[in-house]
Amino acid sequence: MPIDVSKLQVELEEGERWQRTLNITIPAEIVTAERRAAIRKLRSRIKLPGFREGKVPVSVVEKRFGPALDQELLDRVIGEAYRGVLKERALRPISEGQVGEVEYKADQDMSFQVTFDVAPEPDIERLSGFQVTRPRIAVGEDDVGKVLDRLLDQQGSWREVSDGQPEQGDQVTVRIQRLGDADEGGAEADEGDGADPTAAETNEGEVPAAAEADDAPAPPVDEEPRRYEFKLGDGEALPDVEAAIQSLEVGESGEFTVTFPQDFPNEERRGKADRLRIFLDARQARDLPELDDEFAAKVGDFSSLEELKERIREDLEKEAEQEMESAVRGRLLDQVVAANPFPVPRSMVDQYIRSAAGDEKNELGEEEMVQLREQFGPRAESSVQRFIVIDRIARSRELEATEDDLDERIEEMAERSGSNPGEIYARLQKSGQLDRLQREITERKVFDFLKSESTITDES
Repeated sequence: MPIDVSKLQVELEEGERWQRTLNITIPAEIVTAERRAAIRKLRSRIKLPGFREGKVPVSVVEKRFGPALDQELLDRVIGEAYRGVLKERALRPISEGQVGEVEYKADQDMSFQVTFDVAPEPDIERLSGFQVTRPRIAVGEDDVGKVLDRLLDQQGSWREVSDGQPEQGDQVTVRIQRLGDADEGGAEADEGDGADPTAAETNEGEVPAAAEADDAPAPPVDEEPRRYEFKLGDGEALPDVEAAIQSLEVGESGEFTVTFPQDFPNEERRGKADRLRIFLDARQARDLPELDDEFAAKVGDFSSLEELKERIREDLEKEAEQEMESAVRGRLLDQVVAANPFPVPRSMVDQYIRSAAGDEKNELGEEEMVQLREQFGPRAESSVQRFIVIDRIARSRELEATEDDLDERIEEMAERSGSNPGEIYARLQKSGQLDRLQREITERKVFDFLKSESTITDES
């Protein structure tokens, strides 16, 4: 049976920020009764030589299994008492409870501590009178043109080209062989050999074969060339490598000096030079379809190119509206947080960082977490503050999504998609998306309230 919480001695201490410590004492009679029950349960299932099943004397059980019984007793009784007190006192831990100072002796009271963080309940006193500017995001013909270019590229096809020098956008097949470090006795590049040490140094792409090991100060000389295939202009190779390739004809090879840019991932290679032999084995050019009514019909149910352009423009304008609304929400929330500052538990910040890093099973070590805190700590703390503020306002102003709100949103979704509301509800429930939808509805209600209490002006 569950432990009777009303018979426990419980003391709650408030620590730093949102840290809480429960000091719990369990009377000896409860501990003794629980231990006797554990012995009876163990006796009923163990078999020992010389004894019938279920008839092993208690003294023998104690002698053989005493320490294990005590450990099992501690784990179970502490867990039950802790969970019972949390429920009885309506405490909401947001971190795993850390058990400490356990005191247990036979026929005496058992006492222990559990320390944990609780969900922050900050006082959000100022919620009105903020001034927020909505940014202006205009959709122009250039924006429509960029979408059309992407659609054209998706519908394009590659064509083998047997002559000429590659151009930006071409797909190339090359073999690259490292000959040595040009800074340590390697031959320098000849004028016109295709190397271009003045090429832009902001490209973050790695040079194929020239620097695959970021932790090695100088890659070894390759005995055989390595094969690579990539698209020129996509940043998959260093600028000097691309420049060298563009100086070659299909079937040709050449020796080049390649200089690593100052922002190269491996700091020891920055500014250093390698000697490479590059073979251009193949070149493919991209053939794009004509931008006309026929193309529009291929990419969707459009009767003309103009209809496709109009749809693109409408979609871009919707995206722009969403971006502007997101900017307003962010700026408004930043002002609310600034006007109502409060600290957040480190456990919440760490959990946010772990989630962002994809560490759902908490497998990252402390050293890795220290690095991530240095890199993302302030941003993570700000995000957690925003989350807490929205939650606090929603509860204090009764703006949380109701069942009616959820039903209304699902009916809207069903009407747009021509589906049955019940099917959509079941699908959302099965995929675990109902909570996210409720959160979206709650956030919308919170921001509608905040905007009604502040002044929103458009950027001139």
